[in-house]
Amino acid sequence: MAVREPWRLAISYLKEAYGTDELAPHIGPTGFLKKYGGKKTDDILRLADNRDFSPLSSGAGRLFDAVSAIMGCVT
Repeated sequence: MAVREPWRLAISYLKEAYGTDELAPHIGPTGFLKKYGGKKTDDILRLADNRDFSPLSSGAGRLFDAVSAIMGCVT
């Protein structure tokens, strides 16, 4: 799913960078909440904490996908 929907990766990266408590001001400008809704965004945040459903990736391509999603280049 992360390859088809890179915004999911973006949310995970933002969560890792800012933590759950400081995430809201950083996720708002991306437009993810408006486009995908709070429930779907919250679901992704919960999945990001469970490595059974969200394995770590070492590929630079996933990082570029996430940055592109944050910038609004891909959704």
